[in-house]
Amino acid sequence: MRWKGLPETWESRALGEVADITMGQSPPGSSYNQISDGCPFLQGNAEFGVESPAPSYWTTEPRKMARKGSVLFSVRAPIGAVNIANTDYCIGRGLSSVSLHRGDNKYLYYLLRYLKPSIEQKGTGSTFKSITKTTLEDLVVPLPPLDTQRKIVAILDKAEATQRLRAEADALTQELQRSAFLEIFGNPVKNEKGWIKKPLREFGEIITGNTPPRERAEYYGNHIEWIKSDNINTPFTYLTRSEEMLSKQGADVGRIAPKGSVLITCIAGSISCIGNTAIADREVAFNQQINAIVPNKSVNPVFLYHLFRNSQGYIQKFSTHSMKGMISKGVLSSIPLILPPVEIQNSFASIAQQIEEIRNQQHESTYEVSSLLNALMSKAFIGELISN
Repeated sequence: MRWKGLPETWESRALGEVADITMGQSPPGSSYNQISDGCPFLQGNAEFGVESPAPSYWTTEPRKMARKGSVLFSVRAPIGAVNIANTDYCIGRGLSSVSLHRGDNKYLYYLLRYLKPSIEQKGTGSTFKSITKTTLEDLVVPLPPLDTQRKIVAILDKAEATQRLRAEADALTQELQRSAFLEIFGNPVKNEKGWIKKPLREFGEIITGNTPPRERAEYYGNHIEWIKSDNINTPFTYLTRSEEMLSKQGADVGRIAPKGSVLITCIAGSISCIGNTAIADREVAFNQQINAIVPNKSVNPVFLYHLFRNSQGYIQKFSTHSMKGMISKGVLSSIPLILPPVEIQNSFASIAQQIEEIRNQQHESTYEVSSLLNALMSKAFIGELISN
């Protein structure tokens, strides 16, 4: 893509010509630690924050480094997440580091966020799509003079600050749901209220997802959504919409979760993503990283969702002890969890749903603010936001 119609003072250049690009490389697994020994290490985007990461691991044998102030860009599973390095990091093969030779890296941060959809389309691979260094080097970007870059950043920073305030309000409402859960049921792991505990297999049917063979193009179409962990690893109670769908033939060989199922991530690039959960408010297909629990009559799905949310750290302890977390279906089905009487579950669900309605209203406001930021970015990168 060449950027047309740019102001005369702007350039349209390949990213590899104007920036240093470093692709990550994972250090030896024996060098990982969680006691802050050595260099902070990011395997992928699991530790990304709103703007900068919060590392969970360190390494004493770093291989590839992202320097403070550089842009961290996720190159696999998923493609396109962006952060700014707030210190020097060792980066694994899920990340790249990009830094302009002469320019404002915060401008580049916003630009790569804006270009995420088009970069994602360049990904290759079956189960996990990824992009190469060449893909990034060949990416054509618009480059205004440095002073214009800084003016664009100042405007976008103000819009994003508004977006963050909206997100903080959303977080407070989400905390209200958690407080209601703890008030009624107590800490589900400590179980101070002495509820009966049963293995998860007694909560309902457990279904493990799958991936229909990619080489069979007829399995992919527009019949039913095919859910991946990205649709679960969100702050939302219900699944987000999946862009990829299966055909009727694909659904016949896939695994289907009925409406009302509770989906949980059991295989992830980082242990921190294990136990992420969402409720299916429609029938969906889903991949092998996910298990679906179809609740029986003794389990309210809203209760089960919040039980998972409030027990996530406990659930993660059942994962394999490695950088890539995994809980098998057999292990998952054996995890003991509290199971209060369904009447009490239903009472809590009624409260949680009322709070959820407030969250939905807030989400609409958040969407409006997000749309404003996207509109500003679309004007910024074609030279229509800042007058010459």
